[in-house]
Amino acid sequence: MDVIKYAEEHNIFRDAVRRFFEKEVTPHIEEWEEAGIVPRSVWKKMGDQGFLCTDVPEEYGGV
Repeated sequence: MDVIKYAEEHNIFRDAVRRFFEKEVTPHIEEWEEAGIVPRSVWKKMGDQGFLCTDVPEEYGGV
């Protein structure tokens, strides 16, 4: 049971972010920690999925 009642859209977004991290981030954490950087390509993929700047209005390029 959730303490906060989120809209279904929030749950869909949260599940998508979770799946993305499981596939694209978690397998590489140790490598990136050692290198001290997260590759630009991962940030690009996150942006392409609409996971960044979620509070930016559509008229300025946000989702």
